[in-house]
Amino acid sequence: MKDFVIRQGEEITFAINIKESETIYEFDGVSKIIFDNMDKDWKYISNILKDKYNNVSEKEMEDDYINFINELKLLRITSDNIENIIINIENCDIKNASVEIINSCPFKCDHCYVSNKKQQININDYRKIIDQLSSLNCVELLITGGEPFLHPNFIEMYLYAKSKGILVSINSNIFLLNDKILNVICEYKPKVIEVSLYGFDNDSYFKFTHVKNAYSIINKNITSLINNNINISLKSVLTKKSMDYIYILKKYADNYKIPFRYDYIIFPNQDGLKDNPERCSPEEIVSVLKKDEDTVNFFRSKVKNIPTNIEDNCYIFQCSIGKDRIFISSNLDIRPCLVVPFKYNLSKYTIKEAYYKFKNISKIYKNNKDNKCINCNKKSICRYCPGKFYMETGSFETIPDFYCDLANKIIKEFSL
Repeated sequence: MKDFVIRQGEEITFAINIKESETIYEFDGVSKIIFDNMDKDWKYISNILKDKYNNVSEKEMEDDYINFINELKLLRITSDNIENIIINIENCDIKNASVEIINSCPFKCDHCYVSNKKQQININDYRKIIDQLSSLNCVELLITGGEPFLHPNFIEMYLYAKSKGILVSINSNIFLLNDKILNVICEYKPKVIEVSLYGFDNDSYFKFTHVKNAYSIINKNITSLINNNINISLKSVLTKKSMDYIYILKKYADNYKIPFRYDYIIFPNQDGLKDNPERCSPEEIVSVLKKDEDTVNFFRSKVKNIPTNIEDNCYIFQCSIGKDRIFISSNLDIRPCLVVPFKYNLSKYTIKEAYYKFKNISKIYKNNKDNKCINCNKKSICRYCPGKFYMETGSFETIPDFYCDLANKIIKEFSL
């Protein structure tokens, strides 16, 4: 998807998105089609759009068109003033921000890495965060937790970000979804709600979350979101408890034609517990991966395309850290991402100040010459991440055996 925003004074609002294939479509082209034909009906405009964007379904275009026109009416934007207030996201500095508004959750999952020290962002600090992100032309916001629906000011927080025109997504287990929240997100739709799915019946959910009747509630809430045309995706985590039924969850998502993913890397607890007993061993992970045809094909392709020659790279961080995204924790620490410990607190620094301090991280930290990862060609298989290494060993360059063992077993299993 390619997303665009419209600015009017200090306000920003979501305008329109068009699905892309290999062609990059300029917003000016879409805007001119719409605004040059504002006096025409949808059928007339859709014929023009279909000729130019023939890879997008008419239903998708119509939904986007209706949302677009409604937003323009609310902001009193017309064809006479549109050209003065269009901005393209390519000019933005911070494109994505994740804000952990609360670290508490009604579930008590054994694998969870979140600290037991309960904290949440108050509404005044949250408004300051959104105001700063808006001034930096932030395009997308992920509201996360803990469980964000548990925050007493969730609705106000959600609507405040929407009022600034930021594309808002939500991470939630939707156990606490109620009619009040549902009505708000139906009227002001999120980009997506990423729903955590932990079981396939009440018994499996209870063993995973230690909360009774959770599956019945969440299954009903998933149905409600789908029936109200809320865009959702499902995700889970591979643990000792879920390894026997992870593909039942995938089938559940397939039945609804909803995207599904799961992760097998479990973080240590933030309170300093380095070994997470719910993490599956490399052998157990591979035994699960090879049970699904799509997963098998994915890893066969990855293994097949492992580079044979690795260019020397002296830098520890080989990702996009510090470039266009930030994470803000529930204690107001600003970080370049969730797992890297560099942080500046909002009580002393602005988001802009912290962001510009992060921008050179990737060029500051260099590998020691004896670092075994420097010339290793298995980084794409082990999912090389200095931040994750630090969480387990207290060092960016001390790599837990788990990652190397997992890479070797994946390569052995999925080599053609």
